[in-house]
Amino acid sequence: MSSDENKYIEAARIAAETASSNTQLTMIFSIVGAILAFIGVCVTAWITYRNATRSTVIDALTKQRIEWLNSVRKNFVDFNNLTHELFFAFNLKEEKSYIHEKYYMLEKAKTNISLLLNPKEIWVRSLNDKSKELLDEIMSTNTEGDEMDKIKSLRESIYLNQQVILKSEWKRIKDEIKKGRELKPNEVDSIYEQTSFEIKKFI
Repeated sequence: MSSDENKYIEAARIAAETASSNTQLTMIFSIVGAILAFIGVCVTAWITYRNATRSTVIDALTKQRIEWLNSVRKNFVDFNNLTHELFFAFNLKEEKSYIHEKYYMLEKAKTNISLLLNPKEIWVRSLNDKSKELLDEIMSTNTEGDEMDKIKSLRESIYLNQQVILKSEWKRIKDEIKKGRELKPNEVDSIYEQTSFEIKKFI
């Protein structure tokens, strides 16, 4: 075999090895690319699922919280109306059966409010204390002069507490919808502080 033939054979062998190596690299790159693409699809699917699940949970929580807030508002209105009615019924010396009926309804509204709200929160504790104090004052036999002023002051304090709670919780709902998550305790506290400050500016 001549040297030229050997050169041709060697060149062919090198070309074949190079082609084989390139084919292997191409296969490796293709496999790696397919794996990365699969991982990307899985990650995207997981993120989509997580966001959809989170959105569903937030939607459910928002709906429940709005219903809860409406219930709180209704009981506030009932309590305020009933304290007014009981006060006049007691002082106009209405029949005992009528007074007892109003008192029972008022206690029911007060109990509902206590059950709906978190007793650990400062505004709720204040509301509960002042509501009890107002009821005691209304049932007092002496509702003239200073006692009348005290009843008026208690009612104003109760209205303030109610406004802070309602407005703060409504802002909390809006913030949770905007952020797509449940607010942390310190964020809720901040809302209450800001709301109370804003309301007190107009008192």
